[in-house]
Amino acid sequence: MAYAAFPSTINQIVEQQGYGEAPDADVVTYKPDQNVGAPSLRQRSLNPQDLISCRMWLSSSDWDTLKSFYRATLLDGSQPFTWLHPRNLSAGVFQFEGPAPKLNSVQGPMYEITFTLRLLSGGSYSPVTLEADVNVPLGYDATPGDDIAVQ
Repeated sequence: MAYAAFPSTINQIVEQQGYGEAPDADVVTYKPDQNVGAPSLRQRSLNPQDLISCRMWLSSSDWDTLKSFYRATLLDGSQPFTWLHPRNLSAGVFQFEGPAPKLNSVQGPMYEITFTLRLLSGGSYSPVTLEADVNVPLGYDATPGDDIAVQ
């Protein structure tokens, strides 16, 4: 399946302050009736996913581009997209998680934008080659089960 690429025309830098990364709780808990025993846990999926909190500074036109990408291209964030992992710059497939990207404050001509992503696949350190003016992963060596598509 081919995925849309994060817009290469906007700022790609995620600020270190406000960045967060944590493994998603990939566990299902079954709690039996009272006094029967301890809850049982099991892994939900063999595809571990991470949640990534991002903070970026965008111009007014970059914010409009991101909103359009979110609303029109990703159908209000319901579709996955390709991007470089903000921490290690490896190719990955992401999806917006939770509330839509939010414009929080203004500092001169720049706007602080926050959002949370779910890393669906890829994202482990592996150097990638980029074309000079396009910020999409090229030559990604997919492993079985990865659905990443190169634009």
